[in-house]
Amino acid sequence: MGSRPADAVPFDVLPALVPLEPGRFVHLLVRGQRLRVVDPDTLMRLKLKAGSSHDLYDVAILANLHADWMDHALALASSHGEELGERLATLLRDPRVRGQAKEVQRQDRALQAFARRRAARKTPRRDSGTTGGDR
Repeated sequence: MGSRPADAVPFDVLPALVPLEPGRFVHLLVRGQRLRVVDPDTLMRLKLKAGSSHDLYDVAILANLHADWMDHALALASSHGEELGERLATLLRDPRVRGQAKEVQRQDRALQAFARRRAARKTPRRDSGTTGGDR
């Protein structure tokens, strides 16, 4: 291994675990920067393909946050083998996972309320029709 500049960023080039379809990317605007991320279905497929306990936990949290994803997540997991499907099913029923998903929802609501309050404070208020020279 040779030397590299101090500001170099090491990275790995990995083969695609699942097909990425550019038309399915989701575009987000975060602090004025446009980000392109995978759609929820591709995210679940990537997590299930990786198959670690943490990845399965993430899918279980996502499915608990979005109840309409639950059957799809189980079907995807089962397509990777019966054992993976059973592991995910167990996590989906786990009260700790459900509790964590509820906590994520609570935190999300609190952050949204905070953002609304902050935006309301930044919005300039209109005077009641008087100017500074009317005093």
